[in-house]
Amino acid sequence: MKIAGQNYRTIWFDPDKKKVKIIDQTKLPFNFEIISLDNFADGFNAIKEMKVRGAPLIGATAAYSLYLASKEKEDINYLRKKSEEIKKARPTAVNLSWAVNRILNKIDKQNITESILEECIKICNEDTKICEKIGEYGLQILRNIKKKTD
Repeated sequence: MKIAGQNYRTIWFDPDKKKVKIIDQTKLPFNFEIISLDNFADGFNAIKEMKVRGAPLIGATAAYSLYLASKEKEDINYLRKKSEEIKKARPTAVNLSWAVNRILNKIDKQNITESILEECIKICNEDTKICEKIGEYGLQILRNIKKKTD
């Protein structure tokens, strides 16, 4: 999305500050607020308090929460525990469990934190491409409808 001429995603990794940023969905549409997720608890609470909404964003936030957990303690057993914990933030969210399981399956035990971050970025990039395709297909449908009404 574009706000005041600047492109934003609803969630992203800021490489300069080594932080995860989200647009607080509870403030929209009247206010635009960016918040930092500094640790696992921040990610958990963002999901639980509905600061992130929509299946893809919930999944991405869960994935990034595991990244933040790995920064706290780079241990696979700790991350498995945190994986079960984050699933309780919104138990019915299918993308949440999907993203958590994807992260757990992609962890490189030699480079835990970096491998999780790479997978988080992939998840977000894939979701962006899916949304672009939905927009392209939707635009074509609208054009076809318009042609019929002209």
